[in-house]
Amino acid sequence: MTGALKIVVTVKQVPDPNSSLTLEADNTLSREKEVVLDPGDECGVEEGLQLKEAHGGEVVLVSMGPERAKDAIRKALSMGADRGVLITDPQLAGADALLTARVLAAAITRAQKSNKPSMIACKTTIGYGAPTRAGTAKAHGEALGADEGEPLAENTAILPYLGKRFGLWPKEPLADAKALSLIGFFAASVHPAHAHVGRPERYATDPSAYPTLKETGLKTFHGYLKQIDARLAGREWFADQYSVLDPYGFVFYTWGVRRELPMGELKNYTAFKDRMVKRPAVERVMADEKIKV
Repeated sequence: MTGALKIVVTVKQVPDPNSSLTLEADNTLSREKEVVLDPGDECGVEEGLQLKEAHGGEVVLVSMGPERAKDAIRKALSMGADRGVLITDPQLAGADALLTARVLAAAITRAQKSNKPSMIACKTTIGYGAPTRAGTAKAHGEALGADEGEPLAENTAILPYLGKRFGLWPKEPLADAKALSLIGFFAASVHPAHAHVGRPERYATDPSAYPTLKETGLKTFHGYLKQIDARLAGREWFADQYSVLDPYGFVFYTWGVRRELPMGELKNYTAFKDRMVKRPAVERVMADEKIKV
């Protein structure tokens, strides 16, 4: 990926899944009750914001609906998106999924003439009120099609799958468990701590709380990097040999550099970084994405 990204996220307003649902005379959902930004679309917005945080660029929202659907766009903007587009026309009321997809596609295609999107994130659902992240993640590489064609989402699932498929995963039961534990630590602790620094608006509605969130997040993130450094003591890689754990762990080192943390003090982690940057594939990605360590 080169240059700043333009990430388009489709969003919509839906009846609150926590409220009782009723049908109109034409068997369409009644939207007179409380409506909210689709919870599944929030996942798409957050994924887009994470990409923007890592690579720069902008997150653009596209929605189709009545005038009050602006509230859903405002909600997504408050999360950190840059701008939004609402397509509204009385003749589109009650549009089915196919017509909605065609209208959204036409709007995005029209926008491409001036500034082609780098990627488009669309949420998918399995039945009403059961959002998945497969659709949003698949749009930008955080999901993949497994052998049976089913999408597989989340690093905690993707990395073990790829590692086992290509011989980059520990084979012994205890080593397998330790690898899963480390991925969980990366995904549930290290990454969210950094998100408090880059996206404090996700965790508080009061802007006056942002400085404290950033300060605490950076301190926590730095503490986790020290834990990673300790894990690498006397080790070449996170497992007994190079595995899919290593590129994941390398990402956080680059974030520490970007946050101007004293990464050089983490001797084990820095030595690991030096080994990683000598790998041809890592070298290519760093050049393409202009990553500096």
